[in-house]
Amino acid sequence: MNPRSDRVRRAYNLHLLDGFGVDGATGMPVLDPADASPRRLRAFTSCPRCSDGAAGVHFFLDDYRFEGVWSDPVRYVPMLSRFGCVLTPDFSCYLDMPEPMQRWNVYRSRAVGRIWQDAGLRVVPALTWGDPGTYAFCFDGVPRGSTVALSTVGLMDCAEGIGLFRNGAEEAARRLRPSRVLAYGRECGFDACGAEVLWYGSEMQSRFDAIRERKKKEKDRRKGR
Repeated sequence: MNPRSDRVRRAYNLHLLDGFGVDGATGMPVLDPADASPRRLRAFTSCPRCSDGAAGVHFFLDDYRFEGVWSDPVRYVPMLSRFGCVLTPDFSCYLDMPEPMQRWNVYRSRAVGRIWQDAGLRVVPALTWGDPGTYAFCFDGVPRGSTVALSTVGLMDCAEGIGLFRNGAEEAARRLRPSRVLAYGRECGFDACGAEVLWYGSEMQSRFDAIRERKKKEKDRRKGR
């Protein structure tokens, strides 16, 4: 292989996949089933500063905060190995994205997850979707009966967002029949088709709630004067 071809393959992480663990019909990387029930979920951005074998690492953050895991996924393996499990990167499928971009982000999430599994990490598929049209591809590469993860972050402030989350979560449960769902963010009931559902509060939401509570107490204290 000439140097230019090798650089191209490395730019798309093809040298780390090479057809292994990839669906022959669709080209989507396929993950092995995971079994994980971490006590807590820690944001990827906090990982360089800590080690927590009881925690899972999540990527329910703005995409730019973890774009580096696509550029060089192997670089992060030693750091992530200090945690009990790691969720696949949550590259976004925004409603206003063109479908090819949504497909690309699903592919990137599965590819990084496959690379990390091959490196020995316990990897939990994180599910993301857009409108119902994305159901045709957004669950590809996720095995049935696995622990999976999903998030309500940014969706619970309006009826449309709640409906978007609930419809997608229920469709995922019907198709994938997960053994367990790690749900991150504000709680929102949905039919998990019998799967165990573990809810984890958002660190950011917890900070906002704490600030709100302090302001309320201060207001009540002033009224009591």
